[in-house]
Amino acid sequence: MFLFCCYAGFAYVDAANLTIHHLKTGVPSNQKVNSYLKELADICDIQTQITFHIARHTFASTVMLDNGVPIDSVSKMLGHRSIKTTQIYAKVIDRKISDDTESCSQNLGTTEQEKFP
Repeated sequence: MFLFCCYAGFAYVDAANLTIHHLKTGVPSNQKVNSYLKELADICDIQTQITFHIARHTFASTVMLDNGVPIDSVSKMLGHRSIKTTQIYAKVIDRKISDDTESCSQNLGTTEQEKFP
């Protein structure tokens, strides 16, 4: 369920509200799933705290934003009323800044090397 939500962008409540017609097995509580995730992280010696909400964060940041999907589209996919909520998920990384600068330079008809020798 966690991995599914990484790629679907579902919040815990979205996954929990799926009907029996959507699922083949039952859905444990959010707290129980987080407990399982903590146990798995401990077994794998992962120091980062992993909760079910990380699946939604992964979808927004790694799957969507890092692959060039505009933040306003991601905001609508996540069902946010305000883009400010979605901006919490957006981590500006050096690669993205470089890619965006290069894209802008190409649109303006110059390369990044010509602008910044």
